[in-house]
Amino acid sequence: MKRYKILAIEDEQTTQALLLNSLGTNHEITISGSLQRSRNILENLKPDLILLDIHLPDGNGYDFFNELNAKYVAPKIPVVFVTLESDVQAKIQAFAAGAYDYITKPFSREELLARVDAHCARSSEIISAYYLPQELGQLIFNQEARLVYKKIKKGQPENIHLSPTEFKLFEYFVTNIGKTISREKIAKNVWNKSHFQSRTIDRHISSLRKKILDSGVQLTTVSHEGYLLQSAAENV
Repeated sequence: MKRYKILAIEDEQTTQALLLNSLGTNHEITISGSLQRSRNILENLKPDLILLDIHLPDGNGYDFFNELNAKYVAPKIPVVFVTLESDVQAKIQAFAAGAYDYITKPFSREELLARVDAHCARSSEIISAYYLPQELGQLIFNQEARLVYKKIKKGQPENIHLSPTEFKLFEYFVTNIGKTISREKIAKNVWNKSHFQSRTIDRHISSLRKKILDSGVQLTTVSHEGYLLQSAAENV
């Protein structure tokens, strides 16, 4: 059985111990007692699943869930709420926001493990399909390997050398191909800032344009709106 990486955001020590005992044998589980610590953990950890309490010392689980959805455009990190809140409206709110599941405390060890295994397996299939290399015009975009290649008539594809920021920028455009993206959204999703100097964004986009020139993919400026990535097929 595959061992999945799970981040459990839970401040109550008894529940922390139960989560470790229930899931620690089959999976790699990281426990966080606060939202801020969870943010720090997520800078270096890419979990297959997040178990999230609603009431935490430094914030609300719903707000953090919305924050995750805004940050990780696609593929989404699956989130399962694990909480004392048994109110029907609380469950409706969670599912409406996109939660994979809602487990109320107290829970049985066997049921928790069965649900986590099922959700991780389903998420793994979705993510594997999402990370398959994509062909855009003459470009091959390999998100998992963090590489972009350009197909040539003879020989092996050429590697297009993108800086980490350029790759993240291109990744965001590919995720939203065919959509006009504002500078504000780019600043938030690429630089994680609500306000950012337009010149910095323009400079990175100018560099990216030069590197994907004559590739059958166009990154154009939409006046007063933002930027648009299109493949040659979409431009016809």
